[in-house]
Amino acid sequence: MSIETVKTQELRDGVLKGFDALVVPGGYYTQYVEELGPALDSIQAFVRGGGIYIGVCAGAYVASQGNYCGLNFLPNVEARETWGQGYAHLTLTGAGRNLLQAPSVVQGWYKNGPSLFVRPGSGAQVLATYGGFFRAGSHPSETGPSLGSVAAVRQTYGRGTVVLFSLHPEFSPAFQPAISNVLSAVARGY
Repeated sequence: MSIETVKTQELRDGVLKGFDALVVPGGYYTQYVEELGPALDSIQAFVRGGGIYIGVCAGAYVASQGNYCGLNFLPNVEARETWGQGYAHLTLTGAGRNLLQAPSVVQGWYKNGPSLFVRPGSGAQVLATYGGFFRAGSHPSETGPSLGSVAAVRQTYGRGTVVLFSLHPEFSPAFQPAISNVLSAVARGY
């Protein structure tokens, strides 16, 4: 697997034609929507045509339904703004354990990611939910993700696959291989 960083202009120019997946990491989501604005159509076409989109934190806000979306890959998955940083306890579903190759309960690093809510009958596959949060900051508004909300979800978009993480698996020891596990599993047709 090779990894490359691409710029917004390259996304607008069709660089994704040479890739299998696009990972949109954490950051400030309102700036992402603004910056990606002109490239949103090409990203949607890439995924609709069979590409993989993995959104982490801000990348999840951008791809779901809510105030800060832009891609609307998952119109039946609502992203609600929540604040806080710390470790969250996650409970993985059977599908989540299979796709992410992780145990049924893991601890993951959370920092201002969305609380995701999946509408029943939407076809979205819940991979993990939040079961607790241990705040690292001291500000009372830092409540973290809503308990029971979705921490990771997967759904098809056209011929492609969208996987969203509201937390940061890359900073979570038990969860670090999650992104590469998703890429491998989807490439195998899971």
